[in-house]
Amino acid sequence: MIVCEGSKTEPKYFAGVLAKWKLQSVDVVPARGSAPTTIVEDAASRKKQRAVDASRSDFVAEYDEVWCVFDVDEHAKLKTAIATAAANEIRVALTNPCFEFWLLLHFVRFGTTTQTRQQVQRELRRYIPKYEKGGDHVDELFDGIGPAIQRAEHILKSQWQVNPEEAVNLLNCNPSTAVHLVVKKLQKMAIQ
Repeated sequence: MIVCEGSKTEPKYFAGVLAKWKLQSVDVVPARGSAPTTIVEDAASRKKQRAVDASRSDFVAEYDEVWCVFDVDEHAKLKTAIATAAANEIRVALTNPCFEFWLLLHFVRFGTTTQTRQQVQRELRRYIPKYEKGGDHVDELFDGIGPAIQRAEHILKSQWQVNPEEAVNLLNCNPSTAVHLVVKKLQKMAIQ
C-alpha cells in the first residue's frame, strides 16, 4: 500500500504507473489529512485494519509493505512522523522540497542548489508546459522513469552521501527524493 500526502498528484502518478505496468496488487490511497504525522497515523490504521481483515478472510492478505509518500515542505513534526512510521514498520519516501522534484528528475539531472516548491514547479513546466497539480501526466513521464531513478540515486550518493532508506537523512537535503525506492519496488514487481 502507498499512502500519499496529496489527494491528486501523487495518487494519479502512482495509479498511472501501476496501470502502465499492469500491477493490480498495490493499493494507492490519498491520506486522510496532509500533515506527515496524520499521513503516518492513517497508514498505520489502514495497515492494522488490513491485518484484522486478513485474519478473518482467506481472500484478503496483509500488506507486505506500506509506504508513506510526503514532502518536507514546511511541515512541522517531520522527525516525529518518521519515527512513528519506523515504529509501525512503515517506510517513508520523502521528497525535499516537493513531489514535483521527483517528476522533474524524469527529464533532467538537477543541480545542487536549494530549491523552493515554486522553483521546482516552474522548472517542471519547462518540460510539461501544461503541468498542473493533480493533472494526468503519466504518459509524459513514463519513459523517464529509469533515468529518474538513476538521477535520484546519483543526487543522494554524490551530493548528500546519505542512505535514503532512513528518511530522516533527507530532511536537510534539498533537493532530494526517495520516491525512487517505491518505484523500484513497483518496477521489480512488474518484471516478475
